Amino acid sequence: MKRHLFRWAILASIVLASGLIAGLSTIGMIDISHWLQPAEEQSAVLSRTSQARLVPGRSDEIELPPDVIERLGVKSVAVEAAAAPRPLTLAGSLSFEPNRLARIQSRFSGEVIAIGTTSSYQNGKSPMRERPLEYGDHVTGGQIMAVVWSKELGEKKSELVDALVKLALDEERLRDRQEAYNRGAFPEDTLNQTRTEVATDRNNVARIERTLRTWKVTEEEMDLVKEEARRVAQGKKQRDAKKELEWAKVEVRAPFDGTIVEKNTHVGNMVDTTSDLFKIADLRKLGVVVHAYEEDLRTLQALPPGYPWQVRAGADLNHRVLKSEGLQKIGLVIDPTQHTDPIMGVVDNSSGELRVGQFVTATVELPAPTNVVSLPASALVEDGERSIVFVQPDPAQPRYVLRRVSVAMRLRDAVYVRSELTGSELRKGLQAVKPGEVLVTEGVLELQAALEDLQARAKAQK
Repeated sequence: MKRHLFRWAILASIVLASGLIAGLSTIGMIDISHWLQPAEEQSAVLSRTSQARLVPGRSDEIELPPDVIERLGVKSVAVEAAAAPRPLTLAGSLSFEPNRLARIQSRFSGEVIAIGTTSSYQNGKSPMRERPLEYGDHVTGGQIMAVVWSKELGEKKSELVDALVKLALDEERLRDRQEAYNRGAFPEDTLNQTRTEVATDRNNVARIERTLRTWKVTEEEMDLVKEEARRVAQGKKQRDAKKELEWAKVEVRAPFDGTIVEKNTHVGNMVDTTSDLFKIADLRKLGVVVHAYEEDLRTLQALPPGYPWQVRAGADLNHRVLKSEGLQKIGLVIDPTQHTDPIMGVVDNSSGELRVGQFVTATVELPAPTNVVSLPASALVEDGERSIVFVQPDPAQPRYVLRRVSVAMRLRDAVYVRSELTGSELRKGLQAVKPGEVLVTEGVLELQAALEDLQARAKAQK
């Protein structure tokens, strides 16, 4: 008997609960099924409840009840005109200073037959020994870094010797024939022909000399070739094949004092005039390349060259400030993916402690901006194409209006938005934010998702 009574009690409880739920739905209470969904899914269905709605006649304005506002954590604050900004901190890295970096190339194609040498201690101990140049070695301006054997240069110098010898012989023949002509023992036509040959010889010598000078052959090298030609023309010696082989040697020298930062050759390599045998850099000064967002460029461009900044190695702003010559140049090409522009300068590296590629930060004390308001960074939502905020026109009403805005500057946790717009910005549909207006600072993403969902539903019902 007790068992039957227990079963009837359970059945009655089930029926009573079912009736209560049905009764609640019939008197208009909200559907509570979405409360049983995971937390990340609740915000996606807020706009589908009967309580979230578009304001009639306004497709960009949403109205939410107080309980939903509380669950979303929506908070609003009044914005103020921006005071002087905090220092603008730009991240980047050190680089070679372009005016102190050189690619060492040969003026002629050929074979590398020798590498320049330097002195060093063997195993860190005396005596010093000569060894070929290596990566990291210091070189001085004018030091030989490599020797290239150029068949082309050797042949051109030999060609100059041949032309000079022929000119000397033809000039001697012309003198003899001129004397014979003066005695009446030589025809004038033959004399004129000899004069033409001498003129042709002189033009040929001048052409070869111009070519060698174009190849930057020094006057000292030219004089050695001319001296050899005089000796041969005077019959004092035969052509010296070994010396002529020396003429084919091209000495590749360092253009200034620096450090070898790249070595790309060794003895036996065949190279051409575009081959980088070495790269040397003067590391006593290094370039600074940091990156600024587009909206900061207008302010940075207004600064004079050499405007002071503080450059530090590493991300820690407590690191020592490096000696710098100030902000020097602003790049001309914006990175299309990062929307940043390179800002360039120079730092001192006399100690040799800094390294190319090392991470640095540069802090620029910017002047106070005009015609902007300051927002918490959480108030702004960006999707790559537009920057939006939600304005609450009446703080007493839970209505929020989406507004596309123009960003003037981004700081670490604050954003400056323009309170005055240009004509082109107005034509793009952007809107200003005035001091004193109330903006949503928390729950912006949830408001955006709810608004877009309601807009989609309204469009589908049309």
